[in-house]
Amino acid sequence: MFVLIVRALALNSVSINLIVPSLPSVTTALASDYDTIQFIITLFLLANAVGFLFLGTLSDRIGRKPALVGGLILYATASLACALATSSSFLLAARIPQGIGAASGVVVGQAIVRDLYDRARSASVIGYVAVAVGAAPMLAPLLGSLIDERFGWRAIFFLLLAAGTALAIATHLALPETRRTDARRRSVGESLSDVGVLTRNRAFWAFTLVYTSSAGLFYSFFAGTAYASKYILSMSGTDYGYCFILVNLGYSLGAAATGRHARWIGVSRMIVIGGAIGLASTLMMALAFALGAHGALVYFGPMFTINLANGLMQSNAIASVASVRPNLAGTATGLAGALQVAFAAAATVSIGFRLAGIGRELAFALVATGFAALAFGAGLWSQRLSPDGLRS
Repeated sequence: MFVLIVRALALNSVSINLIVPSLPSVTTALASDYDTIQFIITLFLLANAVGFLFLGTLSDRIGRKPALVGGLILYATASLACALATSSSFLLAARIPQGIGAASGVVVGQAIVRDLYDRARSASVIGYVAVAVGAAPMLAPLLGSLIDERFGWRAIFFLLLAAGTALAIATHLALPETRRTDARRRSVGESLSDVGVLTRNRAFWAFTLVYTSSAGLFYSFFAGTAYASKYILSMSGTDYGYCFILVNLGYSLGAAATGRHARWIGVSRMIVIGGAIGLASTLMMALAFALGAHGALVYFGPMFTINLANGLMQSNAIASVASVRPNLAGTATGLAGALQVAFAAAATVSIGFRLAGIGRELAFALVATGFAALAFGAGLWSQRLSPDGLRS
């Protein structure tokens, strides 16, 4: 079951990162322009948000297993459509159902973990899952470029078709239903009412703000360092890739620490520790830029500790989101996941606007500091709600 959940969660990030190196090839093959083809990523992420909301709620209504299998079938069908696309518009349209289907692995996988374990143990398991899944965004771009060079960009989508189909079959054959046996199928009206129950719960918002703000924090640095590596540091794409691999190791270390220590340190305490590390890192980076410091270490050193902080915050936060109302774990994680996409988009847009307006590296450090402060403040708020940071 652990292997199935890891593969289901990894499928989403692989689907994003595997195709990135092939965007120029896709542009040429479909006689399009690069600006249009870049929407392959944007539309997929927006579709993710829709999938998080819809499939999370659906898994509470009909069960985890049918929601996951259905999402994977949709994903595989859309992957075939992407592989056979003859125009950029057809490819972009096919990425929407592919993104919705891929979201099933994330939102249903997290709900399954919460079904099986209590809050602290589920945070630990999600941490270990995150360590395994973290390899996907590091290795997928390299694998995608090798496939594109040898077999062409369509082979990438055929590979995703095979992966989605195999995972759907394995899930159908091997995954038991984990939704509580006393849970009954809920009507659409009841499902909408469930969303209202969650949105009126202060603990849900506290932990969701941690989860979403930490994502905004990462994407602030992601967008900012991508700009800085090219226009300020004059780094090659290969050097940037190596730096980014090292940076992602920070997230793996934080997630591994969550897996090992969440139960005895405490979920809320680990969130606060992560928030403090993230805020200290952004403040140090902003101070370094204000003093005129430059160099790759000034950019990527804090990004390493930021990812470490996210590894401490995100697994604990999403386990807590699912614990606000355990019988609504799918709806809760789905809503939090959709909001996380919104925060990530807000971060990248804010960075682009500030870099264009200010034209200095201090811009994205200030935006990142804002997200870090919000995550840290939300962590402190969650602790005040009850002795263990959670009020059901």
